[in-house]
Amino acid sequence: TPKPSSAASDVYKRQVMNEKDRHMSNIFNKYFGGMSGLIFQEIREFRSLAYSARGGYRKPFFFDKTGRYEGYMGTQADKTIDAIETYMNLLSEMPEKANRMAGIKSGMLQSLTSSRSNFRGIGNTLRTWRKQGFKEDPKVMQKEVYENAEFEDLIKFYKEYIQDKPYTIAIVGNKEKIDMVKLADFGELIELTKEDIKKRNLPNQTSGLVITKIEKDSPLINSIEVNSIILEAQKKNIRTVEDLNFAVKKVLSSNQKTILLVIYNSQNQRRYIGVKLD
Repeated sequence: TPKPSSAASDVYKRQVMNEKDRHMSNIFNKYFGGMSGLIFQEIREFRSLAYSARGGYRKPFFFDKTGRYEGYMGTQADKTIDAIETYMNLLSEMPEKANRMAGIKSGMLQSLTSSRSNFRGIGNTLRTWRKQGFKEDPKVMQKEVYENAEFEDLIKFYKEYIQDKPYTIAIVGNKEKIDMVKLADFGELIELTKEDIKKRNLPNQTSGLVITKIEKDSPLINSIEVNSIILEAQKKNIRTVEDLNFAVKKVLSSNQKTILLVIYNSQNQRRYIGVKLD
């Protein structure tokens, strides 16, 4: 399989959501960003604009925190503009295919019966639910939402959490093969130059997650500064926000309360730090 020569991702501004909408987001993600969803079909299967394409609304772990939409594409550099334009059109004016709803609901209901905690994991599962803010088994409301959801509910979720929201697009690729003028049509264009990279003077082949902003209520606020690069979490390489979120969830679902990070700080010093999550 050829490697994509351009990668693009977009992240929407976050907002708090109620419990019903948390479960509704699962239906939306299946409809919009799953393997049989609109993003994959419209961008990869119908138009062959990307090797991979996905997206979904990432609900917050805690009830009083905020969620966001995240999307990703891996494409050829010369197809970057067309791929982004198609993706953004789907986000701004989502096609409505109500005939898919029945199949999605059936699949979601079946998933409830197949995802169970084993005997030894029940205690950790209960502690995690309480920590998140659930007052009872979330599958009770999940089942109710999945059974009663109508296509109009999916459209309502889309309009409230996705449509007309501000966004940020990050692109990694060969700019010589990308129409930078057309790219600027999507918004303010900020280019990372070789000089910017040299200023960091990082080792070759360095990969990680660059911290561009830290919320005031984030557990990272007193441990990491903006422009730090997270290299590892719990001894696993971190390349994307998804990698970091997975590591955080894994820690929170266990008896541990501290996550071990390996970072380069803004002075390019390699540091090993423990961050308390609760």
